[in-house]
Amino acid sequence: MSKKRLSNVIVRVILFLLALPLIAVSVLVFQEPYFPVFSVLLAVTTVLAGFESAVLFGNDRTTYPGSRITLPLVALALPVSTYLNVIGLVREPYVASIVFAVMSLVLAAQVFRTRTDSFPHIIPSITMHTMVLVYPGFFISYIVYLMALEGAATLILVLLAAVFLNDSFAYVFGRLFGRGKGGLVPISPNKSLPGFIGGLFTSPAVLVLAQSFFPDLFPGSVWRAVALGLMIGLATILGDLIESGMKRSATVKDSGTLIPGRGGILDSIDSPIFAAPVYFYLYVALFLG
Repeated sequence: MSKKRLSNVIVRVILFLLALPLIAVSVLVFQEPYFPVFSVLLAVTTVLAGFESAVLFGNDRTTYPGSRITLPLVALALPVSTYLNVIGLVREPYVASIVFAVMSLVLAAQVFRTRTDSFPHIIPSITMHTMVLVYPGFFISYIVYLMALEGAATLILVLLAAVFLNDSFAYVFGRLFGRGKGGLVPISPNKSLPGFIGGLFTSPAVLVLAQSFFPDLFPGSVWRAVALGLMIGLATILGDLIESGMKRSATVKDSGTLIPGRGGILDSIDSPIFAAPVYFYLYVALFLG
């Protein structure tokens, strides 16, 4: 292994060992009322990821007057309105009204462009904002939905463990056994079959372990935990590949440079945010009936 690759591995391990305990503390220690520290971390992450998602469309799409205000608002529209619904300040029908108000602001902001050469960017800009509303906003809102469930702290940490350990073991298995076996998916040529298998079967192992420790949260047959874990594993892999496709379309290597050794925020949360809706719906279906 080259010195550069070894350095990247070390950085990834250090970040993993620092980030997960920080998240765990924010979830377990500060649970009341409604996970305030974790919610702030989630909001900051959403805003940063929103800017990165927007930049994938090109810098000329994000430089119109007011864009530094509208982009965070759009990114946070669904997570914040969902949070307000979870804590009981906003009823379900009004969640859509908040999104309507924010997107109406985005549409209205296009009217105040002063440079005629920027007029062709209006439709691409609206498309970009819609994308930010969905990715990351819509997907992150499902992490917020987990806060409304009984045992929310444990459920959130099980999701993150299933996703991040999947990613880590996929990386390790790919490095150890996947040399010369890449190209499994053309859009991400470094992905190998050993890495895919190593990651995929890690998530069910996490869920089975979680079921043994928290049987009240994961009642019933072990096969329910296995099924949920396999679907999280697939969603984790798909989330990574989807963001790879976006970066290839934008002809960039990373979504940003904020995290050493990993790239941008999106490069680190692409899998958990895509897995969150799958986890939420399947958990409700399999364990809450």
